[in-house]
Amino acid sequence: MDQIDRFFLLGQCKVNEHSSIKCIKKSPDEENMQKLTKIVNPGDPHTTYVLQEIIGKGGFGIVYKARNEHTKKMVGIKIIKLKKPVKEEVLNEVIVMRENRHPNLVNFLDSHVVEDNLWIVMEFLGGGTLCDIIINTVMRERQIAVVCREILQAIAFLHSRGIIHCDIKSSNVVFGMDGSVKLIDFMTCKHIETVKKCLSVMGTVYWMAPEILYGIPYDTKVDIWSLGIVVTEMVSGELPFLSETYFFDYQWMQLTNKELRTKDNKTISLVLQDFLNECLELNTDKRSSAENLLMHPFLQTDENISLIKNLIRLAKRKTRIRN
Repeated sequence: MDQIDRFFLLGQCKVNEHSSIKCIKKSPDEENMQKLTKIVNPGDPHTTYVLQEIIGKGGFGIVYKARNEHTKKMVGIKIIKLKKPVKEEVLNEVIVMRENRHPNLVNFLDSHVVEDNLWIVMEFLGGGTLCDIIINTVMRERQIAVVCREILQAIAFLHSRGIIHCDIKSSNVVFGMDGSVKLIDFMTCKHIETVKKCLSVMGTVYWMAPEILYGIPYDTKVDIWSLGIVVTEMVSGELPFLSETYFFDYQWMQLTNKELRTKDNKTISLVLQDFLNECLELNTDKRSSAENLLMHPFLQTDENISLIKNLIRLAKRKTRIRN
């Protein structure tokens, strides 16, 4: 069975909106808890932070908007229930955030263990997620280019440090009200400094690269595939879980010569089509790297992040009306 046949056969499997596959070798609970205790700050965060409304939920925890009582500034706090055994993903979240600073990664501020909960304090980004913008607006190509450029800068930085994000998706891209674009959620990150290619299955299925699903050794190129799926979201205005077959739609379009169309039923430009081809290439040797994609003509624009501000406002307005 060739690679394409396996790809479409796999498409018969049904998964739900929140399906994620993670097979990571667990370390002993005591060892992980000791590591965690050493890297968090002592003290009770309740004396510093006042939790307000919930602004996000995920498989590992809840994110709150909170106020620092000393500085009066708003922060985001992710609270993770520490289950036994303490998983390596929990350590990943803290370690990757603490040790990797970049303008396109959410800024780590503090961390605490409170009873059986881990508190991770980070900068507050009030612009919502890329998922919100995709659902509530129509994104033009120059706006898509700016968002892609900012995401790729974060991906290229992580890759340069030997880190695969492994869960690039629209809900893991967040915005500041100034239009700044930042990548979040580092629990599924994989370090590749000790191995050439990885086999652990991790990520969210709809954005997951085919080589992960096939059980083929993979590397940093999986993040590029996931970015390609995010681009198709921005173009079409649809989230993958709205259709069981969406996960495979782009390759189907390639094989049948159908065109990817925008939310308002327009065809995309040749330069954007080429950018997508570079991301969604089944052959990993031919799939582009983050550094090379940053030089792609599609991203060579003078536009800056301020171009995104109107989309953020529109998405927030529509969300308020709907609620």
